[in-house]
Amino acid sequence: DGLVLRLAAEVLLQCRDHVPARAGKLYNIILSNAWERLPKAESAGLKRDTLLYERHVASFLCTALLDAKHAPLASRLREERFKYIEERKRAAQRDRTSAPARPKP
Repeated sequence: DGLVLRLAAEVLLQCRDHVPARAGKLYNIILSNAWERLPKAESAGLKRDTLLYERHVASFLCTALLDAKHAPLASRLREERFKYIEERKRAAQRDRTSAPARPKP
């Protein structure tokens, strides 16, 4: 997908401005700047986190970051993806438990 390639390129471009150890701490800034630089026509209607934490996208970005010697940022991406997935699971569980019970016919 072209959008994923552009996102990876922008993330790596943003990382060039930072020492790898520090880039992990600047996770949100780096990803926000990279997302903002994407063409609006391609990213319109998409939420950054929804796209970023899809398995294939996160895997591709982690590989690209590791190849570029930015292991701390790749590690942070994996951690944030795990948190995001766990939060989505908790939200789905809350929705199931808070839904009103349907009367049996």
